[in-house]
Amino acid sequence: MIKAVIFDLDNTLYNFDAANEFGIRALAAYTEPVFGWDYPRMKDLYEESREKLTERMGDVGSAHNRLLRFQNLLEEKKLPLHPHALEMAKAYWRGVLDNMALSPGAREIMEELRRMGVRIGLGTDMTVYMQYEKLIRLGLMEYMDFIVSSEEAGTDKPGNAFFMLCARKAGCLPGECLFIGDNIVRDYGGAAAAGMQARWFIPPWKQKNHLRHSETAFADKPSLAQPGMAQTSTAQISTSQIGTAKSGTVHPGIAQPGMAQISTAQPGTLHPDRAKTSTERVDIEQPGTVHPGIAQHGTDSEMNGKGKPASGFLTAADGLFPKEASKDLEPAFARALQDPEALESRAVLDAVPRIFALSEIPEIVRRQRS
Repeated sequence: MIKAVIFDLDNTLYNFDAANEFGIRALAAYTEPVFGWDYPRMKDLYEESREKLTERMGDVGSAHNRLLRFQNLLEEKKLPLHPHALEMAKAYWRGVLDNMALSPGAREIMEELRRMGVRIGLGTDMTVYMQYEKLIRLGLMEYMDFIVSSEEAGTDKPGNAFFMLCARKAGCLPGECLFIGDNIVRDYGGAAAAGMQARWFIPPWKQKNHLRHSETAFADKPSLAQPGMAQTSTAQISTSQIGTAKSGTVHPGIAQPGMAQISTAQPGTLHPDRAKTSTERVDIEQPGTVHPGIAQHGTDSEMNGKGKPASGFLTAADGLFPKEASKDLEPAFARALQDPEALESRAVLDAVPRIFALSEIPEIVRRQRS
């Protein structure tokens, strides 16, 4: 049973991509008359400063600090820090905060989750001060029972320590947490590897790229519905993780409490390191092979109304499958991200369960309680 729902913030609860553009334009409005850095130049410098600070500091919360980025940029260019570093940070954040667009239904689903008695948390890669500012501006702060930032956790997502801190603050087992986020690596991959239930959220502003292959996802590529893809409908199953067809085992990286265990023709076994309470066994009528450690797509957003999965096979060019690998991810999942266009990788990545509207979340919770 799901006892806590944990949300990513940027590009999940609001449109960060658009707000970030406003932030960079506001930044350029300050830097152009002072340093001659117009918008195109400032955008390049902004990205360079982000990459350099992250490379030096690693995947930690402080690397997201805009003041640190601008400070280092000015130091590198041998320009005066005062008053410019602080004024640049203020200009950027004014542009962002004044132009955030809340994701459709965000407040309403939090109201519903609260009525259901579900704890609500935030799991975000950022310094906590600015995330508080965003939540207050968005009108979401009052719904938060707990917040985990990478600044506090000591590591960005998909680091395992980040998600363990989320579960600890939620006051329940990892398998009783549902994590929602827009990044397939950091949000879905990290949460699933930590034993949480997870959904990859495709927000409205990213859905055009995501859906443009859906019409021919299977029709012209029948051979793709082979390795790594279950051949039976899983629309009625509300679990986020499905075991492999081999011996009906459940992947060791996934926590089991409160989750339905999907077995195949032969009785399955639970991993010895995982709790075995409140496990419901559901049999698939004609078991297909499900890639170990990867959840079957179609459990929530199931179909697009035309009898085909709502998602299609995407390419690296779509920008939805970042080529990131991490020791904290399932090995097969990490390998697939290194070459997302490969046949085997597409089957693995397309099996990731995803939602296209935050309004789907309460129903996911209800299914596990019925």
